[in-house]
Order: sequence, then C-alpha cells, then structure tokens
Amino acid sequence: MKQPPAFAARLLKRLVPAQDHDVLLGDLCEEFQRGRSVAWYWVQIVAGIFVGTWNEMRAHKLLVLRAIVIAFVSQALVVDAIFRLHDVLSGWGLKATFEAGRVIGYVLVGWLIVRLHRNHGIAMVLAYRSLALLLPFEVLLHLLHVLRPPGPEYFHSVSLAFLNGFVIDPSLMLIGGYFATRPEATT
Repeated sequence: MKQPPAFAARLLKRLVPAQDHDVLLGDLCEEFQRGRSVAWYWVQIVAGIFVGTWNEMRAHKLLVLRAIVIAFVSQALVVDAIFRLHDVLSGWGLKATFEAGRVIGYVLVGWLIVRLHRNHGIAMVLAYRSLALLLPFEVLLHLLHVLRPPGPEYFHSVSLAFLNGFVIDPSLMLIGGYFATRPEATT
C-alpha cells in the first residue's frame, strides 16, 4: 500500500494544533490509497489548514483582535527600525541591509504572533495577514488616482509593492509563525 506524504499530515497537525485531525487524515489516507494523486492530497491538506484556521478565528474572536493589534504594533516597530537603519547607512550596503532587515523583521513578527498564541497555531498570523492584505490594495488604488501620468518606473514600484505586500511579506510571517509552533510530539 502506498502511503501519503507524512510531512503533509505533520504540517496540518503543527499549524492547526487545536483541531482533532485523525478522522480527516484517515479519510485522506484511504482516498490516497485508492489512487488519488499527491497533488490532490496536498490540496486537501492546505484546505484543512485554512478550514481549521477559520474555525480557530471564529471561536476566538478576542484573541484574533489581540493578535491583530500586537502584529500591527510590532510590524510598525519593525518598519520604523528599518527606516531608521536606512537613514543611518549609506553606500553599497544600504539596499542589502534594508532587505535583510525587512526579511528578519517580518519573520520575527510572525514568530511573535504565534509564540503569544501558541495553542492556536498559525491562525492568528493568517487573521492578521488577511486584514493587512486589504490595506496595500487601498494604497495602490489611491496611488493610481493621484499619480498621473504614470511612467514605467511607477509600474515597476507598484508591481514590487504588490509582490511584497501580497506574496513575500505574508510568506515571511508564515515562516516565522511556523518556527514558533510546537512540533508534533513523537511517541
């Protein structure tokens, strides 16, 4: 009998620890052994992570609010520190230092959010990032109306802001959050 990817099941249990996943994982294993693909299995695991996260957010609304406030304040502190660093440094190392500070800062923010809400896994980071995704969109819409006529450098900066705001920064926070979750206990 072929076995589904063990890492996928461990990831589900680690990122959404408050849920009982044994029934779901048993059903997914049976379907996988009946011929479902590895890609199908991973899609089901990711869906399980999002559903479990949604359930955590609905069940703990005050903790979600607390996590959002903590995340917003800590992210603002990180951004302030990065810009202060930017003002102090100059020369060839400026861009590299700026980017390294940004990467480390967003990983630390994700780690802090999950560390303070450890029993809820990655749910609190996803709650904050879901809200934060709306903010860059509003800023981009505003920029589109204020700056006329846009040149090629504008579109480059907007596309980079979009990539950072919607892909890179959330990924960095999720990585930091992953490192703050508890590994599954081995028996």
